[in-house]
Amino acid sequence: MSVGPDALRRSASLHHGHAGRAFLEKLSRDAQDMVGLWEQTKRAPGFVIDGAEGQDKRAIARFALIAMARELAADYKIVPWPKGTTQRSLAFRPGGNCVAPAMTNPVKFSIG
Repeated sequence: MSVGPDALRRSASLHHGHAGRAFLEKLSRDAQDMVGLWEQTKRAPGFVIDGAEGQDKRAIARFALIAMARELAADYKIVPWPKGTTQRSLAFRPGGNCVAPAMTNPVKFSIG
């Protein structure tokens, strides 16, 4: 079996979008209060930063939305990672969390 770039491209073209469609299908049938779940996620340790305002809070809310989607994907068994690992992998880092440094040092963490 070839594992080179051509094989990877072929495989990606065959399977592109499967997980996204499966996620949206399950999400559309999920009766949970998604807004409430998002609010709960935004209040979780690692997403609460003292003194955050405006743009900082909006950025943190986006990280929380990604964390929520990642946990839902694990709940739906669309992805292979264990349920409950999102906060540790997305929010927490040694010495703090991943969103706090972006608020205190925007140059170092800029994208582009």
